[in-house]
Amino acid sequence: MCKRRKNTFEQELDSSNYGYLEERLQQELPYSLKTYYPVKLLRKGVLKDKRVLVDQWPDFKTVLVTDKQRMSTPHRVYCFCKDDNSTLVDSILRQVSNELGSSLVLFGCSPGITDELIKMNGSFVRRLIEDTSMLMFPRENFKNLKKLTLPDGFKEKRLEEENVELVLSNLQYREAKEYIVHMINILPSTCILNKDDKPVAWILQQEYGCCGMLHVMPEYRRLNLGSIVGQLQAEKIFENGDEVYSWVDKTNHPALTYNLKNGVVPLPDFIVTCSEYMYRRVTN
Repeated sequence: MCKRRKNTFEQELDSSNYGYLEERLQQELPYSLKTYYPVKLLRKGVLKDKRVLVDQWPDFKTVLVTDKQRMSTPHRVYCFCKDDNSTLVDSILRQVSNELGSSLVLFGCSPGITDELIKMNGSFVRRLIEDTSMLMFPRENFKNLKKLTLPDGFKEKRLEEENVELVLSNLQYREAKEYIVHMINILPSTCILNKDDKPVAWILQQEYGCCGMLHVMPEYRRLNLGSIVGQLQAEKIFENGDEVYSWVDKTNHPALTYNLKNGVVPLPDFIVTCSEYMYRRVTN
């Protein structure tokens, strides 16, 4: 079933439609990644507090995955548009923002849609980071890559909740604690411990499919731990039957160099944005 929401342009999908939507979004990969992966997790029952909105069903052109209810952390909205209908996207975002009573952090829109949203809303929409390049780690590249080994005395484990404060201390957005706890509980992550069992490198997968938050403690950056933790993480994701993606700020040349060195390749013409859609109370 698909429920048309009163006085809006969007429809909320019933969970019985998630399987079909997942198949359709898979056909649109890699461009649909930031909605495909959350829908896949919803279909599996791994994500629970999300809803899926489409402009029409079953012949959709726009898909958004949003939170169901207000949370303490910024609301993330994942977007896929087959065309650049920024007016439709704006209408849905305004409705969602008003229902949640919160600003939204929007992932996955093309630079063109984001530019149009800024034109329509002025200072109420802003880019949070530079536009980002999407990258993919082809399975064949991984198979042919020379596998690296941990230094003597070092070992690998997954991230645990006790590590969250350390991860946060190396991030710009400390309000992401609730989100990170959730991600390490439901998705693959990799952490390298030194001889004293202290975390010195880590990476995790996020609910929109990309690996990120890679960090190596400064005093350990000559041990190739960034490449090692990336390989270990990729192996886990491939074993789950998924593909390995990441996204990198186009101006972050060290990160781009790291990815290229480790077999990760840019996806041509696939640039996405991360922006904030600020809350404005809408009255009927």
